[in-house]
Amino acid sequence: MNFVNLYIMNTTRIAKVIMPFALLLIISMPSCYYDNTEETYPGGVPCDTSAVTWTLDIQPMVNGHCSGCHNGTQQFDISTYASVKAIVIDGRMMQAMSMMQGMPKKMPPGYSLPDCTLLKTQLWIDQGALEN
Repeated sequence: MNFVNLYIMNTTRIAKVIMPFALLLIISMPSCYYDNTEETYPGGVPCDTSAVTWTLDIQPMVNGHCSGCHNGTQQFDISTYASVKAIVIDGRMMQAMSMMQGMPKKMPPGYSLPDCTLLKTQLWIDQGALEN
């Protein structure tokens, strides 16, 4: 066997050993991460509540934190304005969102929404939970 063939065989063997670890590293890098603004920027980011709307504030929050599970496959569907309005009217939305971590039926489970998000949601509800 000449040097080139030996080099290729060793390189192939090394690649077979390293490749699974490299693939695992690449796959695990973009894992889920929920950024709590208050912890990331202590005393920093202002909460703009001057014009809270369904379209710009509440719907993106529901889509990002709620409708992944509550899309009709678990308990209830909150993928539309009408379905969200129904749980706003009976008080379940703010009740579930404002519970302490670890309490049953805390939503979203596993983490708390930023205080600004809770404030905007309550303000939107207080203003009549309009579809604007």
